[in-house]
Amino acid sequence: MMKDLDAVQIGIQNNTLQENNKGTLGAVQTAIAPVYNCSKLDAIKDIFQELDVLERIEPYLQSTDEKIKAEATLIKCYITDEQQNDLLTTDETVFTFLINGLEKALEAEKRRFRGLSTSELAEALGVLARHENDKVALVQHGAIPLLATMLMSPDEEDVKQSAKTLWKLSLDQENKAKIKEVGNCIDMLQTLSHHSSNEIKNTASRVLLALEQNQGQAEGDLPMQEVRHQLPERPLNPGNGVGNGQFNASHSEATASDTGSGSAGSSAACESATKEENQWDEKKEKNTESTLTVSERAERVTFLRALRAENQRLRAQMTCKFCNIEEVSMVFLPCGHLVSCAQCEPAPRRCPVCGTLIRTTVLAKIP
Repeated sequence: MMKDLDAVQIGIQNNTLQENNKGTLGAVQTAIAPVYNCSKLDAIKDIFQELDVLERIEPYLQSTDEKIKAEATLIKCYITDEQQNDLLTTDETVFTFLINGLEKALEAEKRRFRGLSTSELAEALGVLARHENDKVALVQHGAIPLLATMLMSPDEEDVKQSAKTLWKLSLDQENKAKIKEVGNCIDMLQTLSHHSSNEIKNTASRVLLALEQNQGQAEGDLPMQEVRHQLPERPLNPGNGVGNGQFNASHSEATASDTGSGSAGSSAACESATKEENQWDEKKEKNTESTLTVSERAERVTFLRALRAENQRLRAQMTCKFCNIEEVSMVFLPCGHLVSCAQCEPAPRRCPVCGTLIRTTVLAKIP
């Protein structure tokens, strides 16, 4: 694939091939199409980086053919690390090509445009939406009504990709209001949040949750009443290894073999939790007395505020850093960070905490 890319580009640069020639155009499309398809695979991202694919496709970003330019842009987006999102900028003509293409594909009998299906086009818009400025540009070019229409498609792949892209667009505050303005988009998302497909159901729920978040609220700082998996209303001991973003894989395996449960934890942590539970019950009983002194009331208020703050902090730490909905359950190895749910686990190739390349993952069960 790399030789084909290089050979075609060298021919164009040496004027031995003319890009506007039909035969040359076919050769370029044949060279870049497999690279585009392979770039979608997370497993091949690091290989493409080692092969300097970003540099190799750079000339194609200036192609006079809109599809070639769009595919080259998407290749760049797919294989660029999340930490380098700021380096991604998109030509306006790419937005126009993909959104106009999606509109035409939705009207076509075979639901395709220049070989790209509706789901592929919706997925492509989602890839571009990684860059903050592109989120706004996509909406300005009319992406939301088309994606909302796809939510009603009988094709589950169409529904899944359109919902995923809507979720990415909804992370921009200005886009939230525009999504809510589109027809029955909210009604469809609410319906899809009960879909038989877990992926569609979870993605629709993410969009609805993102639309409810306030502008000043960080993506990882969810309001307490909106967190799906509620933790117990009592302080937990931060020293028990839960919620601190780190996980010891060897300890987990040893615990699983001893208890048969596969859950992270230890007898010391359980004893600590039991002790704190008893202390909490005693405190609650004391505070329910009919008469309280001024100092007791002040102590109670201070205690409850600290308790709520601790619970909110732990909820944020135990919520997936990608979807902000599910509980964390996947350990990234070799770094050991526990920040992703099983649903989002295949998406990142590098740990969002330390940037370490993820070699494998381990399922962790939190008691």
